[in-house]
Amino acid sequence: MMNDARSDSSSRPPPVCLWISTAQVKMDAAALLEENQKLVKQLDAQKSEMRTFESKFKELRDENERAKLEEEYEEVKN
Repeated sequence: MMNDARSDSSSRPPPVCLWISTAQVKMDAAALLEENQKLVKQLDAQKSEMRTFESKFKELRDENERAKLEEEYEEVKN
């Protein structure tokens, strides 16, 4: 008969009991809040940069389309 590892209590590590002080929790919360604020600023900067790139892309795409249309017009005109 095979022993199932899940049912064999000797194969499990003993439970770990962690005591965390209120001060530690507040410190951790403050650190997480600070990190979150930093990430929000980075995200806002990236969004702004993305809008700039999108605008430049649209400008270049429009210039390319205009050049193609002008080229086609010249071909038809001649």
